[in-house]
Amino acid sequence: MILEQFSLKRKSGIVTGGGTGLGKGLASAVVRAGAEILIVGRRKTVLKETAKELRQFGRPVIPFPADVSMMEDIYKIVDKGVKEFGKIDFLFNNAGTTHVAPCEEFSEADWDAVIQTNLKGPFFLPKPWPGR
Repeated sequence: MILEQFSLKRKSGIVTGGGTGLGKGLASAVVRAGAEILIVGRRKTVLKETAKELRQFGRPVIPFPADVSMMEDIYKIVDKGVKEFGKIDFLFNNAGTTHVAPCEEFSEADWDAVIQTNLKGPFFLPKPWPGR
């Protein structure tokens, strides 16, 4: 069957922004394909609800509250994934944010929050660290 070619059995991964929206859809798809996953986001309650919903497909789904804009959390995400599954086979860098305002009202703090979430996490999360 064609779906066997897309099987993720014996694969484990991380989906950032995995509690809602596109991230939740990605998480659902990979779990249905047989993967075990760590779903990451900032809202603990949402992650727990999503994990409970996705576990109906018979695969481990671990909710992990973390902020991909913070290096200390990025390290914790990787460590948690390896601790839970022994390895990480794939990563969906889906977490993101936006701030909509006229340019003259867009503060440096607003800019930093968007850049930290949308660029820092995706850049550093897949980086291999010695000893990790």
